[in-house]
Amino acid sequence: MITLEDNLISEWTTFDALNEFKGITSIRCGGNPIMEKAGPTARNTVIARMQFLKAMNGSDIWIGDRKDAELHYLKSSYVDYIQSNKLEQRIELTDEGLMKHMNEKHPRWYQLVEMYGSPLDIVSLKKEGTNIASTSAKIKLVGVTAGGKILEKKLLLSMTVKDLKGMCAKLFKIEVIKSKLTYHFSECESYELDEEYRTLSFYSITDGGEVHVDVK
Repeated sequence: MITLEDNLISEWTTFDALNEFKGITSIRCGGNPIMEKAGPTARNTVIARMQFLKAMNGSDIWIGDRKDAELHYLKSSYVDYIQSNKLEQRIELTDEGLMKHMNEKHPRWYQLVEMYGSPLDIVSLKKEGTNIASTSAKIKLVGVTAGGKILEKKLLLSMTVKDLKGMCAKLFKIEVIKSKLTYHFSECESYELDEEYRTLSFYSITDGGEVHVDVK
């Protein structure tokens, strides 16, 4: 095990460098600026950047944990690139700018593409430009456990997943802690809204989409 707690680590490059060592399977890294800045996404980011980890901060990393972390990292890194560059068109994986960025900032990214496939199959980026510019989206909330009850709502894209879960819990009379939200849109595969402190804009929510409300 390697201990990096309270070491003033402020860049992800430290973890990328540690990924080169297969013997590092357990790490403690709390109390660092980069972890505090990442907030609730910190654990998933470390897991995705370090492929050999089996435990982090005293907690085991299960196969399902790793898959979820890597899939989210694959998608979010791509979406962050699109949004930060204010791009409004589809960017292929062979794009020179994308390749340079990912190789420098996310060394494992293309490896994950080989493992899970292109993130273009996970989220629709054709709507990304619209999502950046707009502030709300008209969607349908579908109560899976409420007999398929459908409610149309216009949601602010600045709303967090946590706030949306709270709203859905009241509308469909379910417990917030047990709620599960999945986004469906005709141009992309469905995916779970799994990070409570992310905004709806992060998940590419757009007009005409559906959020299915279920119980775990």
